[in-house]
Amino acid sequence: MSNRDARAGNCVIITPVCPPDCSQRPATNKELHELQLLATKNKVNYIVDFIFCTFASNKQDMQFDLIRELGYKALDSRLKRISDRMSHDVRRFYKEMGIDVEPNWYLVFMLLQKEGEIPITAIAEPLGYTHPSVAVIVKKMADKGYLLVRKDRTDKRQQLVSLSDKALAMLPQLEAVWRSCEKAILKMLNKDLAILHHLDHIDEALEKSSFHNRFKQEYLKSKGK
Repeated sequence: MSNRDARAGNCVIITPVCPPDCSQRPATNKELHELQLLATKNKVNYIVDFIFCTFASNKQDMQFDLIRELGYKALDSRLKRISDRMSHDVRRFYKEMGIDVEPNWYLVFMLLQKEGEIPITAIAEPLGYTHPSVAVIVKKMADKGYLLVRKDRTDKRQQLVSLSDKALAMLPQLEAVWRSCEKAILKMLNKDLAILHHLDHIDEALEKSSFHNRFKQEYLKSKGK
């Protein structure tokens, strides 16, 4: 990638020369990578301006997305990033609406609305969460006044959980939020639910054999063991 640059201290303005067949196209990952190498080679601390033939000013067009570039190799990181982005935006919306709940509480709300009073273990199993993680969620929700927690009279080791009057009063508002969230997800998927079949396959595969066992076997094979 040829270029001309104008230096000012440790800053640089870089203008790549467009190839003849280039016509209003975004920068490729290869071009972005070459720019990063060029900046490193010239000890540039930051780039003042970066102009491709498209004259794109969109910051996202100039970012190198390693997770996306790695594809299936970074599946866990890709899923976590999507989950984190969605949870962050839901939390932001709750805050704007003055709703004092966490994004991951809605499953507990839904389950208790359906089942009524149940032990903590009965929350962990259908959600696929560990008992300690559910105990943390239940404590936070109880501290906010959304859950009632009491010991089981027949088994003192068990704690029974149910929705409080405060939670029941909020359910209509929460359900409206959840419906809006569901519609947004459906539109984002263009109403194509094929991704759910792939996720089902991953869930089923991990139930049969943990990912720990799977990649350990592949590692041992690579070592000839």
